[in-house]
Amino acid sequence: LFDQVNIQETHPHLPNGMEPDSKKECERYEELIRSLGGVDLQLLGMGHNGHIGFNEPGQAFETGTHCVDLHTMGIKTIMQAKKILVVVSGEDKAEIVKKAFFGPVIPGVPASILQMHNDVILVGDEAALSLI
Repeated sequence: LFDQVNIQETHPHLPNGMEPDSKKECERYEELIRSLGGVDLQLLGMGHNGHIGFNEPGQAFETGTHCVDLHTMGIKTIMQAKKILVVVSGEDKAEIVKKAFFGPVIPGVPASILQMHNDVILVGDEAALSLI
């Protein structure tokens, strides 16, 4: 990705998946985000079950950066971003888009918490947005 976009090599910040002490790395990453003034733009996709940032249904909304089989930024950390951009495509995402943005805010649909953020942009193709 970074070879294809105009971002200086020093600007992206990612968790170090090679750090053997995952708890230490999660804490370091959270502190880095705080020290830089927070996340300006959080770019997300959304899974068929409403997961965002690999935060699967049923996880607490208050979770910060934590480890799962894939290292992931937690919903609490995502929600602290100044702006969130969600990109979806395909008719197979239409139902979950409707649930996430117009249904109840519940951990069973993690993306539904985005309704509580004051600056979210949803970008999708016609098929993905067909039910809203």
